[in-house]
Amino acid sequence: MKLTEESLEELSLDLSKWIKSSMESSGGKKAVIGISGGKDSSVLAALSVKALGRENVIGILMPDGVQADIDYAEDLCKFLDIKYQIVNIEGMTGAFLQ
Repeated sequence: MKLTEESLEELSLDLSKWIKSSMESSGGKKAVIGISGGKDSSVLAALSVKALGRENVIGILMPDGVQADIDYAEDLCKFLDIKYQIVNIEGMTGAFLQ
């Protein structure tokens, strides 16, 4: 399926409205998003910024030990100008696997 620029903008607006409405109906004000740097989390983060404002979106980057591509997620947070934390989950995943 190929989207025109106009239909893509309309879809983006509809999804942003849905995010805002869902947050309001649940009483939420801020979104905490696990950001991997992949397509799914990147799109969600961008739409959340559009819906809620960058001051209301916080990114959590969770590398499992050394993760070579964690820079993608960090670059996205900087591009969107959102606060973010890096939480290395290597200890937790290691304990779980044992």
